[in-house]
Amino acid sequence: MLAAFVTALVILTGACGLRVETPLPTEPVPDAHEAIRRAAVEDAETVGTLATAAATAATDERLRTTLEQVAGFAEQHSVALGGEYESGLGDLLSPTQTTTSPGTGSPTSTDTGPDAVLSALVGAAQRTTAAANVTADQEFARLLASVGTSETISARQLATLTGSGNAGVLDGAPKVPSSTPDGLAGAALASLVVSEDSAGYAAEVRAAQTEGAVRTHELTRARAHRDRAQAWAVAAGVADTTQDPRRVAYVLPNTDAATTSQQLEDSLARSYASVVGSTTAGSRAEVTALLTDCAWAAVSWGATPVAFPGLPEQAATPAPTS
Repeated sequence: MLAAFVTALVILTGACGLRVETPLPTEPVPDAHEAIRRAAVEDAETVGTLATAAATAATDERLRTTLEQVAGFAEQHSVALGGEYESGLGDLLSPTQTTTSPGTGSPTSTDTGPDAVLSALVGAAQRTTAAANVTADQEFARLLASVGTSETISARQLATLTGSGNAGVLDGAPKVPSSTPDGLAGAALASLVVSEDSAGYAAEVRAAQTEGAVRTHELTRARAHRDRAQAWAVAAGVADTTQDPRRVAYVLPNTDAATTSQQLEDSLARSYASVVGSTTAGSRAEVTALLTDCAWAAVSWGATPVAFPGLPEQAATPAPTS
């Protein structure tokens, strides 16, 4: 009897045009990984938007070329990071919701000149490298560290052209962490010891063959590499033991000094990118800084900047340099 009554009631309410409303779908709440990804994409798109506008207005050829490089790299970064988020819900969402992640790469300031680009690059580099240290996804951390490094290098190049000191916050002399990063295996440690030591040896040889500012620069890099080799050897527990992999001398590439420097620094950048991708969250900050330092050193010696320093698998046709 009760069942019949309920059935009749359903039919009656349906006939009267009454129905229970189905709730509208809502945007999924991003987890920590997705929040980091969206923020990095938003930074890249903001940089790209500003750089494109500034390049269009630039009258200096070197500045315009550098800004175009920045815009091109930013586009590659956005794509590699997965691009702007879209839920796919479209018109199903309520009018107060959006189908894209907050922020679309549009600048928040009316200033679209080189200074605005530089400011965006500095902020993006700081946030992206910080994110590389905290994400739980190791391979994603490696990508973030590379993107942050690229943004740092672009900021330094742009600051040099404009005479701005705004990129100074990205400077520094990174050091080997006092404790071994979690997840770094013994073989990788030994490889870092040899790589840093051989780079130091090569810089010493080149310093002996040059003079003036070049000699001073080479000696500075030699000292930094030798110190890092020692620090990694201590971390590995092989310093001053028979297991210490360092040698008295190393065979150097048969290339000119600048090319040799580029190759050694780039090789170290790749090594440090690999370390970032094998260590755990919270232990990557110093290693990421070392990746940036070596990638910047390679560019300083004349290497063409790339969108993804340290990531050979992401190699693309480099944008023109300044």
